[in-house]
Amino acid sequence: MNRLFTVLLCVLSLSIFAQNDSVSLGSGATNMVFYNLRSGAKTTAANNDWHIAFASRYIAGITYATTCQAAAIRINEAYGLKLFRCPNQKFPQWASFDTTGWQGWQQMHNPDTSWKVGAFNINRNVNDQFNYGWGEYNIGDHNIYSDSSIYLIQLPNGSFKKFALINLAIDDTFNFQFGNLDNSGLSVMQILKNNNKNFQYVNLINSSILDKEPILGNWDFVAMRYNNTAYNSANLTQDIGILTNDADNSFAASGSTAQQPCYSGSYSNVINVIGKSWMGTPGDTVIPGLAYFISGQGGTYKLTLTGFGGAATGELDFTVGVCSQTGISEIIPSLDMMVYPVPASELINVKLHASAEGNTEIQLLDMSGRVIISQSDFTHVGENLFPIKTASLETGNYIITMASAGSRVNKLISIVK
Repeated sequence: MNRLFTVLLCVLSLSIFAQNDSVSLGSGATNMVFYNLRSGAKTTAANNDWHIAFASRYIAGITYATTCQAAAIRINEAYGLKLFRCPNQKFPQWASFDTTGWQGWQQMHNPDTSWKVGAFNINRNVNDQFNYGWGEYNIGDHNIYSDSSIYLIQLPNGSFKKFALINLAIDDTFNFQFGNLDNSGLSVMQILKNNNKNFQYVNLINSSILDKEPILGNWDFVAMRYNNTAYNSANLTQDIGILTNDADNSFAASGSTAQQPCYSGSYSNVINVIGKSWMGTPGDTVIPGLAYFISGQGGTYKLTLTGFGGAATGELDFTVGVCSQTGISEIIPSLDMMVYPVPASELINVKLHASAEGNTEIQLLDMSGRVIISQSDFTHVGENLFPIKTASLETGNYIITMASAGSRVNKLISIVK
């Protein structure tokens, strides 16, 4: 995958235009801001009023990487929440749950490298594609059943709750319960998935479900306070930084010089590849001359951090520009492409919403960058549908690249026979 994007970048004659922008995390950096590189659109949401986030994407296939996203459960430890797993009491002991010695129980942390794994998943068996740490997939009825563990949660205010997962029913509904240690305040809740977003969020104090994110196709990175950690690290830090969207075609490159017009190196889908690496010393400064390149939903972009107001203001300043084939002088959100079914077998439908008419070039490439299918069509303003026959293709990953009206979109797809 990284090799593919290197090939695509090398064959283009690239130029770049930059414009100034900023996001504000608010005093104390209590907000998170999702940013769309194509349009500059920002979605701001509070980041300190939730406790647990449940994966909202459906299973896209049978590989571990895709199914793990469907069962990811994260915690808001960046604002002080702590999660502990009881080693020897199970769900039948719920009413008599004993917290003696809880300080010695396993404390569970979010990784900051992927959205596909959360604190509840860190005990997963990586050799079993149907094990998700907190539970196991049943191939008979297609539910993920909890291992009956009881978890102790310490809220940011210092109070405690006990928590238990029940199941994820047919990749559609999380069932769980929580309450106070004295068995008061029991809440039994369900969360229905929304396939267009990464997570849905729960507040354990008022038992509310919070909708915070834009849909996956409408953001490329989020600026936020997050927990910077290796699994079970003894030295956790709550850092302010940038985490990227790891959806199908969103990847970030490591830092480069701001003088470099565009990027021809390897890309990574690790979400913290930008992280806080731009932050200087003291922590309210920005390392000068450092740029990042993001191959995202609609193009390849250059991001250069120019200023940071620290936690006092949460203001993060940057310039953003687009690398293009034709030397476009601004970011134009003219293409909106959807590909279905995913995964595909005999036929792929490419649905394109265009803001201008013109000739459209569609190519299907393998992971070495070799063109497998190439076709030209005329695009009308509005919805356009282009079928591509894939019956002759082998099982594997491919990329569709579409160029129309001066813009380019890349989309990673899977073929399964």
